Amino acid sequence: LIPWLGTRRSLLAIALLLVLLGGAASLAWERRRTWLPACMLIALACLWLLDGGLIRGSQGLLYERESSYNYIRVVQVGDERQLLLNEGLGIQSIYRPASVLTGHLYDYFLLAPYFAARPEPKPEPSLALIGLAGGTVAHQYTAVFGPVPIDAAEIDPAIVEVAREYFDLREPNVQTFVQDGRYFLARTAARYDVIAVDAYRTPYIPFHLTTREFFELARRRLDDDGVLAVNVGYAGDDRTLVEAIADTVHTVFPTVYVIDSAEDYNSLVLASVQPTDLDTVRARLEGLDEPLLAAVAARALPGLSRWERRAAVLTDDRAPVEQIVHGIVLRYALGVAQGTGEEALP
Repeated sequence: LIPWLGTRRSLLAIALLLVLLGGAASLAWERRRTWLPACMLIALACLWLLDGGLIRGSQGLLYERESSYNYIRVVQVGDERQLLLNEGLGIQSIYRPASVLTGHLYDYFLLAPYFAARPEPKPEPSLALIGLAGGTVAHQYTAVFGPVPIDAAEIDPAIVEVAREYFDLREPNVQTFVQDGRYFLARTAARYDVIAVDAYRTPYIPFHLTTREFFELARRRLDDDGVLAVNVGYAGDDRTLVEAIADTVHTVFPTVYVIDSAEDYNSLVLASVQPTDLDTVRARLEGLDEPLLAAVAARALPGLSRWERRAAVLTDDRAPVEQIVHGIVLRYALGVAQGTGEEALP
């Protein structure tokens, strides 16, 4: 019901149905006292017709909407516009008209081309973006690398509309596909220099975008020297989900790196089609002379490490992602209760 009626009217519709059933039962059994369900029916009909007002008011709110997939909010915080989805535990996109960089993990996606074995001195990477949101990464790639071809898959058409209306996503080099990201990769014949996966919704993530089979598909859609970059969240010091995904990626790609963000509760998992080594990648990042890229590299380098394990493997047959997330949340809550954790989830 929710995609057609919205949350408020769906609940009212269920309540109306219960009143009708209760009234029918009362009438059938007693043939009297029908005034009570009749009054309740009238009250519910009035509530149905009334404007429900804001779903969830918040400071700086510019827009809110329930779509078939998400509860969407756009808020203005100073000079920064943010896209929040569902519970609003994480920021899905940031837009600053006067700045390319956001100061968050989104910026690290700009470094992905330099994790290839033989990157061009001035790369012009083709990009597949799984999870468009407000288009932060698409904006950044266009600003830094020029009008490179960008194919962006976003399952929620309402988010695509919000990206265009509130986040100024109008770059002609960005082509949007209103599709599930895995379906998009399975159907396209294109190959890319970089595939960026940022389709996760805090704290849960679609399990079919975390499995070995998905990463095998992504590898087939990468060029011979391509790079995969995956944004994964964590809580406090608990990186169980990051570890599971990095392990799984490592069963498909020869070399895997992890950048732990100092600004967010997120890590960026990067994997190259060709074997690479940490010292070469680190030296390459340290030698970047483009000001924006150099600034991002300076922030990322302290958190950069090579991933060696291949212990856990998530598959289409068994990918207990929700159980992993539940465990993270439970341990986090216990840590807060015992005074050893942060005050709130990211």
